[in-house]
Amino acid sequence: MGLAYWVLYLMLLGTSPLVFCVSELSWTASYIFLTLRLYADVPKEKHKKKAIFWILPLFSLGMGIFFCLRGSYFENILMGTAMGILGFYAVKGIYFAKIQKQTGKLWIFAAALIFYAA
Repeated sequence: MGLAYWVLYLMLLGTSPLVFCVSELSWTASYIFLTLRLYADVPKEKHKKKAIFWILPLFSLGMGIFFCLRGSYFENILMGTAMGILGFYAVKGIYFAKIQKQTGKLWIFAAALIFYAA
């Protein structure tokens, strides 16, 4: 979508946009859609809550606060929240996939952690 916006802007106005915030919107949308995918794959039965599930959301909170000191509040709060929820479901999914021995689902959660790190 970001590329389509840039090309359309270039074709219509003949110049590159001066402010290009579409890449941040694309990253946020990617986090949200991947989180929805992980949410659908995590088992829905009740399990004990583990403290390890909260490691990445706490890291995202710290990074969100750090980046709010240097940039836009709304954008950084949105990105930090999306990253935190994605990290929560990725760690939770890996934990339950290993417990239930579902190696087929393990790869999507591992890919989400790689995306989180990017």
